[in-house]
Amino acid sequence: MSTSTATLQAVAYYRQSAVHANCGLLIQQRRVRQWARLHHVQIVHEFADAEHLAFGAPALPAFTQMLDWLNEHADVRFILCADSTRLRRFPGQAAIKIGRAH
Repeated sequence: MSTSTATLQAVAYYRQSAVHANCGLLIQQRRVRQWARLHHVQIVHEFADAEHLAFGAPALPAFTQMLDWLNEHADVRFILCADSTRLRRFPGQAAIKIGRAH
């Protein structure tokens, strides 16, 4: 009988913003990787939007790539980020829906 624990798989997303300038991409990455290690979560892909885009700018390219990647890899169902503000562009933005149309 095996005593190994199954490892969850996740992607990680990092986004630099002017509002949270004190939490740069490397700090976010370090925090997320440390959390994943402590909780036995394997990060299978990392995405980062490093640009300081102006308010009202088009969608963040790495964020869009991440959603596309997740839709192609249905076995990966988790997104790790330093805090929940990384997953929304504007205050009050609706939750993200990931999935295939059937």
